[in-house]
Formats: sequence, structure tokens, C-alpha cells
Amino acid sequence: MKDKIASLSMIVLIVVGVILFIMSMTGSVDPILYGSYIYFGIGLLVTIIASVAGIMANPSTIKGMLIGLGSMAVVILLGYMLADGSDSESYPVQISESMSRFSGMLLYSIYILFGASVATLIFARVYSLMR
Repeated sequence: MKDKIASLSMIVLIVVGVILFIMSMTGSVDPILYGSYIYFGIGLLVTIIASVAGIMANPSTIKGMLIGLGSMAVVILLGYMLADGSDSESYPVQISESMSRFSGMLLYSIYILFGASVATLIFARVYSLMR
């Protein structure tokens, strides 16, 4: 069954690649942008299906998944609270304050996650040296 799924997904990705190549040859649309949308959608769909299948196979993993989702929600909420969106006037392209706040939220979330990963690496190294 896994071989059939892998073969089918490979065929779908090849077909999408051929379509994007043909689109790029005509020059009428930006194939990289549409390709990004398509691959994002495929990745999102595969992630959701795999998560649901994993939960159905082992229902005890729901607790860990909810902890992960909750911690990501906290990080995104912290990023949203830190972003103010007041710099929307300084951009050369006209964007709204809400869009500026959204991009600031994403940047602050990345900074928080980067800081947490560095802190985790340092903690793990110090802990391994102390043992």
C-alpha cells in the first residue's frame, strides 16, 4: 500500500512539474508563484491526512499533539502582541497597518522560536557536561 501511495504521489508531483514547465514556456503567468501555491496545498493536505491517520492508529498521541499546538499558539500570540504595525508608512509600497502587524507577528514568532532553539541547544550541552 505504501508503495502505491509513493508512486501515486511521485506521478502527481511530476505532472505538476510538467504543467509548471509548460506554463513557464508560454510566459503568460508566473509559474513559480503558482507552483508554490500548489506545493503548499499538497504539503498541507499530506500533513493533515498523516496527522489524522497517526491519531487513528495511536490515540494516545493526542495529548502531545495538543501540547505542540498550544505552544505554537502561545508563540504566535506573543508575536502578535509584540508586533505593533506602526511602521506601515515607512514601506515604499502601500500596505495596511494590519498587514504590517501580521508580517511583524511572523518575524517575532521566528525570533522567539530561534531563541528557544538556541536556548535548548545550550541547555542540552550544559546538561550533558554536568552528567
